[in-house]
Amino acid sequence: MFEGTQYQEKQIGFLTFIGDRFAGGEVFDSAGHYLKQMKKLLRGYYLDVVDEGAKFAKADAEEILKQISNANQEQFSAIGKERSCVLRLKKFKVPVI
Repeated sequence: MFEGTQYQEKQIGFLTFIGDRFAGGEVFDSAGHYLKQMKKLLRGYYLDVVDEGAKFAKADAEEILKQISNANQEQFSAIGKERSCVLRLKKFKVPVI
């Protein structure tokens, strides 16, 4: 299931495209947290691939990253010692291409 997934050194997240359609993404505060959660999260996106009813918009990755880089961050305590961060966008629009 994960054969095509390649980890890059210091990677802290990913954007998921199913075909050429944007399905979502995840960003973590560190490479360690990302590696700890990566397979579980990707499994959910893989399940979307086999769900024939799942619909996603065609999107431009560069525009999505630009919007995310301008987001406000809110950090909060999570389970255990970890902290979570939510990116708040005033208005997020999937840039349909």
